[in-house]
Amino acid sequence: MYTDPGPGVSDAPGRREVGSERLAVTTASTRLVRASRRGPFVSRASVLGVVGDTVVCRAETVDEGADSAVVAVGLFRLASSPT
Repeated sequence: MYTDPGPGVSDAPGRREVGSERLAVTTASTRLVRASRRGPFVSRASVLGVVGDTVVCRAETVDEGADSAVVAVGLFRLASSPT
């Protein structure tokens, strides 16, 4: 399965696919931007970069009932996991 690595990240032939092996979160950071109660809430994530066996992703949660206001953002670093 091919996963588009996102803007600014090379998808040159011969490159391993993100998620083609088991990954483990090595660093996680979440920031609550604002309180919200309307909903529905939708979360989206994108790959910011891939270096060697490390993948960096950004995620955000938006409140679609409040004009898609961002309510939380997260930054995650994942690395290959042997198990």
